[in-house]
Amino acid sequence: MAPSVDKPAGPQPPLPPAYPDPFPPPQAFPPPQNQGTFAPQDLDRFAPPPYYGPPASPQDDGPFAPPAAFPVSDEALFHDPGSEKALEDTLRLIAIPAALLGAWLLMHTSSGRSLGRIFFSMWVHELGHSVAAWFCGFHAVPLPWFTPVADNRSIINTAMLAAPLVYFGHRAWNAKSRPLIAAAGALLLLQLVCTFVLSIPSARAFFIFGGDAGCLVFGTALILTFFAPAESKLRRHHLRWGFLVIGAVSFMDVFEGWWAARHDSDRIAYGTHELAGLSDASKLTETFGWTESQMVRAYVVLGVVCLLVMAAVYARAVWKPEWLRSVRRALGKGA
Repeated sequence: MAPSVDKPAGPQPPLPPAYPDPFPPPQAFPPPQNQGTFAPQDLDRFAPPPYYGPPASPQDDGPFAPPAAFPVSDEALFHDPGSEKALEDTLRLIAIPAALLGAWLLMHTSSGRSLGRIFFSMWVHELGHSVAAWFCGFHAVPLPWFTPVADNRSIINTAMLAAPLVYFGHRAWNAKSRPLIAAAGALLLLQLVCTFVLSIPSARAFFIFGGDAGCLVFGTALILTFFAPAESKLRRHHLRWGFLVIGAVSFMDVFEGWWAARHDSDRIAYGTHELAGLSDASKLTETFGWTESQMVRAYVVLGVVCLLVMAAVYARAVWKPEWLRSVRRALGKGA
């Protein structure tokens, strides 16, 4: 028999339920204290303030002009589209001439020429060899100071270049841009001629010539990116400034040398290279039979054509009826 347990006298508290009631009775939540009553008109406190339009100038309404409904940032207050346009017009006017002049001065110092060639023009030069080889159907890989090129043409390389050119032409056609359509057509025609018309020796001479020619052509293209539209990433991310420097140094490194070579043959880089063997000038004269005058004339003519293209685009982008007023306004505010 189990031993008896004495129970406490008096009423026993109720046992807690096995599961809590998910819907407790209203009296379980005490009423709020000292909060008063809530009337419908109190909703006005949560309504947004009335909008009076843009801030009025004191000259219009005096000191009793209604305040702005929403705070205005300092950038919005002091943003002046006219001053930005004047600054852009000033930069367009002076940036490219200043970059070309600075690159020309840099090329007249031995250390400046060496640094510019190591960091800028050498890479554009090797890219020129590769692109010329690709247009001729050869596989090529641009490397520092040397570009290995395959011995024979490849239909795969031809298709790999033609596909993006066709896509570029398709995008230009959809955009109804005649200059881009013409550029795509010219590039496809150049590839057709270089791949199926030029013989292998002529193609090799072409992509050897394409080294310094690439510095002239690609340098011009990089310089002209400074006139990119306002919505372009080249301008929004300030890439055009870097391309301007690279293009100006690459162009002037080659053009200044070949321009001086018209009267000073010592400026021509004859000789050998420890990685690539004969230099480009030696290959063109000794292997492919170019005369020195033909070689110098080809590079000088190409450089002059690139300068004319730069001048035409520069004049079209800068010479506008309102540009002088914008520049004067910018210079007046700066003073």
